[in-house]
Amino acid sequence: DSPTVDEFTHLPVGYFYLKTGDFDLAARTPPLIKELAALPILPLDPQIRTARPARESVWYPWILGTDFMQRNRPVYDRLFLLGRLPIVALALLMGVVVFLWARDLYGPAAGLVALTFFAFNPTLIGHSHIVTADVGVATLGALALYLFYQWSLQPTVPRMLRAGIALGLAQLAKTTAVLLYPILGLLVLIALVRGERPVARRLGGLAAMILLSLLVLNVGYLFQGTGKPLGSFEFQSRFMKGIAGHLPAALPMPLPAPYLAGFDGVRLDAESGEFPNYLFGRWSRQGTPLYYLICLLFKTPLPLLIALLLAPFIRPRVRPRGEIYLGLPLAILLLSYSVLTGNVNYGIRHILSVFPLLFVYASRLTPFVLEKGPAFRRAALAGLLLYPLSAL
Repeated sequence: DSPTVDEFTHLPVGYFYLKTGDFDLAARTPPLIKELAALPILPLDPQIRTARPARESVWYPWILGTDFMQRNRPVYDRLFLLGRLPIVALALLMGVVVFLWARDLYGPAAGLVALTFFAFNPTLIGHSHIVTADVGVATLGALALYLFYQWSLQPTVPRMLRAGIALGLAQLAKTTAVLLYPILGLLVLIALVRGERPVARRLGGLAAMILLSLLVLNVGYLFQGTGKPLGSFEFQSRFMKGIAGHLPAALPMPLPAPYLAGFDGVRLDAESGEFPNYLFGRWSRQGTPLYYLICLLFKTPLPLLIALLLAPFIRPRVRPRGEIYLGLPLAILLLSYSVLTGNVNYGIRHILSVFPLLFVYASRLTPFVLEKGPAFRRAALAGLLLYPLSAL
């Protein structure tokens, strides 16, 4: 495939980061996935402009991408072939997480069913070899939630460390991963209300995870601008201005300055709308709250869609322990993407983070099907075998 409009900038920007350590460029997306994509092209030593103009428009990454293409014409296709390999690896890791989570909740057969939903999903097949942050944040976010689920079953220090590192890596993938913090906090609160103990270990473990994730985030940015006073930032979005207006200007920020600037830019886009939105034959500057749910409805293959519609109504004989650690994040993420994206309706790739959770949740039907008669099982198997045809 030829480079898409986004990876046209993501790969050279990631290479720019590795060469210069300057994370202010294209800060709306954190650096991790772009840097991972650029690692395999380092041995080829492609040429790139490292000097930045004194005055720089938001379109400068595309100017850099054009210059990168012109400087490296003989090896340009090879650069993108290599740059896409880490994204493929992240997608494969997503498959591992999906299988393990479904197996832990619903059994080995459910793990294979969830893996089938993952492997032949047309949307994932289309995006799992593209140099963008969406597959990366979907994988690392699902990994963080799965490791948090494991920690909730047995809150040990090693499990806490694994979950905290994964949480930090997710923040380095895309700013939407910030939604994981309230989700994890709510899950711990529900666990305490339900009587899960010990209280101190669970609250302390959550606090340690958050601190560790912030450390990982700062390390990923090489601590650039960490500790800058809040008043030194010139925020553009109403959201960030509102937060800054309620806090002391001298407050040192525990986050990298490029991350905060990028988050502010993302919120500004959501408030003002970066591009016109299109849905059902209509262009609009205002976003549609149900846009992403409509995308899911139209772009989800029928066997998976049927499984997702039936799954909530299944009452297993033995309710899997910890199922809320799947269902609650799935519900919150779907709601958040519908409500918080504002005037930006970018396309289904921007909600890939819900896909691994959808695959696991759809496999919830598996124990129920296995308990039924041969005719019922054959019908379910036929539907599952038809699913790969959706990828053709």
